[in-house]
Amino acid sequence: MKRLQKLLAILLCVAMTAAALTSCSLLPVSFGGNDQDQDQDHDHDHEAVDTEPLDIGTGYKDTENYKWVVVPSDIGGDIQPIYNIMNNRIAGLDVCFKTENGVQSIIGYDGAVKNDLPSDDFSYCAACECITNHYYTVTEPGYAVVENSRGHGGGVYMPYIYDMDSGKLYAQAMGEYSLKTDVDRAIVSVCVKYLLTEEEKAWSMSDYGYTNAYGYGIYVNGELVQSGYDMYTPYSCGVVALRDQNGKWGYFDIKGNEILPCEYDASAIEDYDLDYNLVNIPYHATEGILALCKDGKWGFADTRGNMLTDFEFEEARPVQGGKAWVKTSDGWGVIEIDHFYMQDSEQAREDYDACNHYMV
Repeated sequence: MKRLQKLLAILLCVAMTAAALTSCSLLPVSFGGNDQDQDQDHDHDHEAVDTEPLDIGTGYKDTENYKWVVVPSDIGGDIQPIYNIMNNRIAGLDVCFKTENGVQSIIGYDGAVKNDLPSDDFSYCAACECITNHYYTVTEPGYAVVENSRGHGGGVYMPYIYDMDSGKLYAQAMGEYSLKTDVDRAIVSVCVKYLLTEEEKAWSMSDYGYTNAYGYGIYVNGELVQSGYDMYTPYSCGVVALRDQNGKWGYFDIKGNEILPCEYDASAIEDYDLDYNLVNIPYHATEGILALCKDGKWGFADTRGNMLTDFEFEEARPVQGGKAWVKTSDGWGVIEIDHFYMQDSEQAREDYDACNHYMV
C-alpha cells in the first residue's frame, strides 16, 4: 500500500512539472521583447538620469570644481581672512572676521557667528599664538573674549637689495649692509648705490646707501630674471605677485616664470609701497589656490596658472581647509573647491623650500 502511495505521488509531481513547462512556453522568449526594443528601453532609462548638478536651493548648483557648503544668503557686512601681524601672512585658521556697522565678529565656514568682539582691531599674533588686539584675547575653543594687556615688539620683513652695478645681493639691518652669498632665490629691491652726506653718516653705520631705481624684481641663482615692478607680495605656496606700471598684478613662480599675466586687481589687504603710501595688494595663495579679481569679478586659479572657476563671484576670499567665502547677488556663501594639494606633494615641498630662501 505504501509503495502504491509513493508511486502516485511521483506521477502527480511529474504531471505538475509538465503543466508548468507548458505554461512557460506560452510566454515570449525574451521578457524584454526583441533586442531592438531592449536597446530602446535602456536608452530611455539613460536619458531619464538627471546629469545636471544638484540644485541645493535658491537656484544654486554644485559644479565640476566646487560644491556649495553654505548657500548665499543675506549675511551682511564684509568677510576677510585673519592675518598674522608678525609676518603679514594669512593665519590659516578655520574662522574668518566678519565686520558690519563697525562690529567685528568671528565667523566660521559653517556660516555661524562665534562671537562679537569688543573692537574692530583684532588680528592673529604668532608670538601670542591667538587672535588678539593685545588688550583682549580670544580663547579656543569657545571663542570667549578675555582681558589681556600683554604687548610686544615685532620685526619688519624687507626684500634683499640687488646692486645694479655689481650684480650682487645685500641685506640691510640697522643701517648696515651685508653681502649675501648663500641666497639662491629672492624678491629684491633693484637699487643703485650712492654716497651719504656727512649728516646722513652721523646716524648710519655706513658711508653709503641704496636707493630703489628699478622697482622690485626676482633674483634666481645670481641673475635678475624679473624687474621693473612697483609693488610685490611675499611668497606664498611658491608664488609671488608683482604689480606693473599700469597698476595690474601678475603672478610668478619660484624660478621667476610668469604663470598669470599682469591683468588682475588688488584685494583689501593693505601694505606700503615704495613711497610708503598705504595701498591694497592681492591675497596671498593658500593651499595652492589663488583668489583672483579681474574687471570687478572674482574667481579661483591654482598656483600653476590653471583656472579652477570662472570669474563668477562678486567677491571671493582665500581658501582655508578647502573652503572659501564667496559673495553673489544673494549675499555671502561658502564653497568647497575640489583641488588636490597634499602637504607632502612635490609642489608643496618646492613651495616650502622656496619660502626658506626668501627674506620677505
